[in-house]
Amino acid sequence: MRRIMEKFTQNHTSTFKCLFTPIRVGRRIPLSDGDSKSRDCDENAGKDCVRHLLMAPRHLWQFLSMGNTLLFLGSRHAYAGEKRTNESIMDNGSHPISEVMSMSSFKQFFNIRCREPKQASDVDAENVSVVRDASDLPSGPPGCTDGSCYPATGNLLVGRAANLTATSTCGLQHPENYCIVSHLMDEDKCFTCDSQRPYHPAWNKNSHQVENVIYLKDVRGELTWWQSVNGEESVSIRLNLEAEFHFTHLIMKFKTFRPAVMIIERSSNFGRSWKTYRYFAYNCTIVFPNIPFHAPHRVSDVICEERYSQIEPSSLGEVGRKTGQGAQRLECCGFNLSSISSLSVIYRVLDPSIDVKDPYSQEIQDLLRITNLRINFTKLHTLGDNMLDRGPDVLQKYYYAMYELVVRGSCFCYGHASECVPVPGVAPGEPGMIHGRCVCKHNTEGLNCERCRYFHHDLPWRPAELYNPHRCRACNCNSHSTKCHFDMAVYLASGKVSGGVCDNCLHNTMGRNCEMCKPFYYQDPVRDIRDPAVCVPCGCDPVGSLDGGVCDSYTDPDGGMIAGQCQCKQNVKGARCDRCKEGFFGLSQNDPQGCQPCNCDPRGIVMLGSPCDQISGDCSCKRYVTGRYCNQCVPEHWGLGNDIFGCRPCRCDFGGAYDN
Repeated sequence: MRRIMEKFTQNHTSTFKCLFTPIRVGRRIPLSDGDSKSRDCDENAGKDCVRHLLMAPRHLWQFLSMGNTLLFLGSRHAYAGEKRTNESIMDNGSHPISEVMSMSSFKQFFNIRCREPKQASDVDAENVSVVRDASDLPSGPPGCTDGSCYPATGNLLVGRAANLTATSTCGLQHPENYCIVSHLMDEDKCFTCDSQRPYHPAWNKNSHQVENVIYLKDVRGELTWWQSVNGEESVSIRLNLEAEFHFTHLIMKFKTFRPAVMIIERSSNFGRSWKTYRYFAYNCTIVFPNIPFHAPHRVSDVICEERYSQIEPSSLGEVGRKTGQGAQRLECCGFNLSSISSLSVIYRVLDPSIDVKDPYSQEIQDLLRITNLRINFTKLHTLGDNMLDRGPDVLQKYYYAMYELVVRGSCFCYGHASECVPVPGVAPGEPGMIHGRCVCKHNTEGLNCERCRYFHHDLPWRPAELYNPHRCRACNCNSHSTKCHFDMAVYLASGKVSGGVCDNCLHNTMGRNCEMCKPFYYQDPVRDIRDPAVCVPCGCDPVGSLDGGVCDSYTDPDGGMIAGQCQCKQNVKGARCDRCKEGFFGLSQNDPQGCQPCNCDPRGIVMLGSPCDQISGDCSCKRYVTGRYCNQCVPEHWGLGNDIFGCRPCRCDFGGAYDN
């Protein structure tokens, strides 16, 4: 297969890019490494091979090959570049594009002008092999649009044989015989199943363990399959994934009768709970009377289907829809596409007949997200003869057998990654394995890019959309913090502009953006807000200042604020609020007003300077005045008044007075 792919890509580089490279609407792509100009196809491939492809969310369209069929799985709402959102995109007006298309329809829809091969020898048979085996390979080059990114899509079973289990496998304990209904008239009608050891094309071809369903054929090109124990009806196949994955569709190709009753279930929490995708039964009304039996109206509808549970076909049973149209033999860019003829067994998570308004909605994401997938077979088709006899010779004709199982999907990255790597602790596996750890872009992180990366929480995390990556934005903490969180209330209050709140602001800063100085610090007006030394201590005396020494943190002329200015108590003054005002004394932290009035008698104090001592409160008395409050005349003086000396001498006559 690798040799075929190498030869194919060497000889038909343009074809590979035409078919498998997603590009933006109307954008052309260079199709050879040496080209400096973008054009449709190079000269060696036929000039006008491909005009352009339309870009759509990767989970809504895929190229897929199965058996001898090249499939294009899409849906009517996926093509943003065409004005066809309200009606199915049709090829020749007859078939929805989600169905198998003839080659003429294929080239018409994608504007491919193909050339017929000049002669039969021009058709390379190996090209058909590329189509036949491509279902095991991841989809074409992953990438990003202007918005979403899309990882490669492939078979999630590849590389996960150890994660795939079946509750019943023939020959696990000892060899068991089984018969084939269609061979009952033949000489060789019964065979041996011995699954005690894994399958090997040379020495253990009778092993039918469940890992055989990962590939349709072995290295020699011979069919391999899984087979259950004879007559056992309740059988499950389960895939356990190591991370969340994006699951788009399921393909089953049976060797025997398809199950009469089957249920497909999913888990998105590693098996703790399960939800049903779809029920299948030969008679839904009888088997599942409480399950709706009609076409789904919404993508999330859980219904029962009958078309995949009938007896026919009895071999190579395909759960899916077939078309009766043949395929025209045509060649485009040297690539043989004549094998397009039928659609294999497919269950699609998003039914293409249902219009999806928002492919990025939570409902769609929940439908596509899985960590485990379980297929329950609950009833065999037995042609009724088991009703007469349930002996081993009867039951050995009835069992479940499956050639191939394809679980198509990609790593689940919410549109924030275009590639994935192995989950820690999981080996890289074989080529073509779809890994589960997203290599996140758009400033996201996590196993599935399910959160914004560290310090990028200024906007809410959201899944990417086609034209909007919803990139996580770094918080603005003015270089004073390296940690922040998102606050929805802040985001809504800002008009959905910014919701980041900085944590643990350094350098004596505070605020949701560390844009303010803490209390007792003020912003130096000559320094930038991002300067580590921008916040300077206030230096206010806590005894005489309001609020214990808080100063104006910044300058605001309109608000009467000056950076560093202390807010003094009512009877306190000074740049640091460390002195009492004139007429007050006794600066005290317990005094709400800071200092208490001197209470000096204005008639007896000196009018120059403070009327009293700032510490003791003693008033500064005039010459002939005394007392703490300067409200008394000294002995031998009287008449306290406003004169310069405060009191006047008594001037008593010595002859008529006892004293002066």
